[in-house]
Amino acid sequence: MAEEVHRHASKKLSGTADNTKKKRSTRRPILSEKVFIEAHLELDNRLELYPSRGGRNKIDIPNTVADQLRPGVIGELYANNLGSRISFVQAMKDITRPILVNETRPIHWITMASEAHTLDFEEACAFNPVRLQSWVRSLLPGVNFIGMVDIGIYPVPHATQSQIKASFHWHGLGWGPSPEEVSALGDHINARYRPYLIRRPAFHARHVAPDWANKLVYYMGKHPLKSSRFVQKLEWVDFDTGEIRERGDDRHYEERITSGRAVRVATILQPHRLNNLIFAAGEGVPLRKQIIARAIARAEIEWRRLPVQMRH
Repeated sequence: MAEEVHRHASKKLSGTADNTKKKRSTRRPILSEKVFIEAHLELDNRLELYPSRGGRNKIDIPNTVADQLRPGVIGELYANNLGSRISFVQAMKDITRPILVNETRPIHWITMASEAHTLDFEEACAFNPVRLQSWVRSLLPGVNFIGMVDIGIYPVPHATQSQIKASFHWHGLGWGPSPEEVSALGDHINARYRPYLIRRPAFHARHVAPDWANKLVYYMGKHPLKSSRFVQKLEWVDFDTGEIRERGDDRHYEERITSGRAVRVATILQPHRLNNLIFAAGEGVPLRKQIIARAIARAEIEWRRLPVQMRH
């Protein structure tokens, strides 16, 4: 997979990024290294080509974001950098795999998202993820966990498509408590906190086998790759009574993130590094330290493999 990434970097250097229009494939879950790298190469290529494309609602990529996308800054662990993401998730896999495979206690895949951490675009650009991290820690006492801060992009209901909200949320692997204890914890959290999206709780946990937990590490470390489309409930006229009636509900549908929204996500992520987005508790704390050290070492190796012209 490293060879594929270096071919991609070489195309950037020569200015021959692939600008052919590809048919959109069915979205595959990010549960393997192959799919992880393919999805991030595709996103990186779209961001590379975005400035040269026209469009009515096109926005400029800030210079600070463009600098973070360069292969030569892989060692900085910027949340926007393709090479940094790949090195980081590979380090996560290296460190967590032996722990998860030998773990005899229940392992849960946990997602936590609250309306309180869903912000307008301008507010999201200044958001401090420590706020979300403190919230998660305070609600998971006694749970050993490791996870990453993620961002979901959603349109504002009943507004124009250019108006978006960014939902800072958390995906992680927790181990220790029984499924019954985790279920009771979730009921307590969901009774207190409101989610942003309808039909999705603020806390969701699923008991997973160790081999499945290893696959979920790739999803945990991914760059935001999806956004949502808001569909309003249908209105129709009852010709017998003349009344306006409604059918269905307001709903969000997930789809591949558009290039414009990807630029907005990159702008939101601009202040952040991956070592600040990963956090842990209990037995996960030493794993976090090992992951960061391994990711820096991996990034250094990949940086040395780059052509000299791309190292600056």
